[in-house]
Amino acid sequence: MHSGSFRQHRHRFTLMEVVVAMAILGLSMGLLLQLIGGSRERLLRAEQRWMSQHLLAQAGELYLLGGPAVETPIGVLPQGYSASCTLLPADNLPENAVDELSGWVLGRYAISVTGPGGEKTGEMTVERVVRQDDAGK
Repeated sequence: MHSGSFRQHRHRFTLMEVVVAMAILGLSMGLLLQLIGGSRERLLRAEQRWMSQHLLAQAGELYLLGGPAVETPIGVLPQGYSASCTLLPADNLPENAVDELSGWVLGRYAISVTGPGGEKTGEMTVERVVRQDDAGK
């Protein structure tokens, strides 16, 4: 047996193969970063929408439980945020629902939450049966 007859064949990459592999790797990394960046943006927007809805729900619960003139306790809304509520008479009611019933009428709570920059972050209206005295204020 001749030890010289057994040769190890090494396959070396050509410059073109290396360049193509680097281009594919670079392209896939660029697409991956774009995908991650886009999903992060969508996540932040969804979080902001959720926060706005959460704050609006908290303000709505506060005003429905305490009335439209209740003061917002410290800690209910984050610093810089404020909420307001106006009690309006309900509109477009059927004929038989317009008149008061034993001192009670249907009122509409117009609730809004304002952000630190003065922009409205959310608003909603809730109809609720209220005392005639409260609806007139």
